[in-house]
Amino acid sequence: MHIADRVRDYLNQRGVTYGLIVHPQTRCSQESAEAAHVPGDRLVKPVVLEDDNGYLMVVL
Repeated sequence: MHIADRVRDYLNQRGVTYGLIVHPQTRCSQESAEAAHVPGDRLVKPVVLEDDNGYLMVVL
């Protein structure tokens, strides 16, 4: 699974340290957690919103 370019750019521009775990394509967040061998309660989902003032990232 590839990190979305917008999310990657957002994090890089702000100097955020992060890591990527590569896994096969999945249909939902729970499957992603299982494929990456990550507990489901440790997985987050970023949602990037845009308005007239710029971007905002919400992490669910």
